[in-house]
Amino acid sequence: MSLSHLIFRVEQSLHYLKCRLLRQRHYLSFVEEFVMNPDFAGYVAGRIEVWGDGLWATREIRYFTLRSREFEDFRKRWDFKDVTAKQLAAVEKRVADEFYEEIT
Repeated sequence: MSLSHLIFRVEQSLHYLKCRLLRQRHYLSFVEEFVMNPDFAGYVAGRIEVWGDGLWATREIRYFTLRSREFEDFRKRWDFKDVTAKQLAAVEKRVADEFYEEIT
């Protein structure tokens, strides 16, 4: 097998894997949890359950942030939605960047 043919086969395999990942669908479900500490009045906390093809959520994305119009709009956009792997990565990044505060 020539080097150019080998490179072509590797590129073809990578393209196939990329297509499979992008076609893989996930279902998102927001689950709000009660914030009992009065120091955090006005905060919203919970998890986004990520469901695949199985009977159980495959993972979760935690959120803890001040209740805001921006968060509610984000939740309305993504709650109960089927998403691609690329969209899921964008949701995870946005939650980490904007909707997760560490408790100290």
